Amino acid sequence: MHRDFSLRRMRFAKVEFPTEQDAANALCGLMLRGRVTCLRGGVMLVPEPALEWLASETIPHRVLGMLHWDQFVVLYKTQLGLPCE
Repeated sequence: MHRDFSLRRMRFAKVEFPTEQDAANALCGLMLRGRVTCLRGGVMLVPEPALEWLASETIPHRVLGMLHWDQFVVLYKTQLGLPCE
């Protein structure tokens, strides 16, 4: 039986914020709505639908790129110093 996990189809946005206050406001709101992964340098990985929420709340941000699930896993493991196979 093949399972279709929506997480594997989801795209993630790699975003950064101009100030620590903007990042804090975004983090508080996004954590209530879904998965947020914080990386070094103040960059966050958020599910693509989170971009709509950021825009609706007028929180300044810059999208650095979009990632598919496999790219997300590689980036996450790299940040942790784990081998990527």
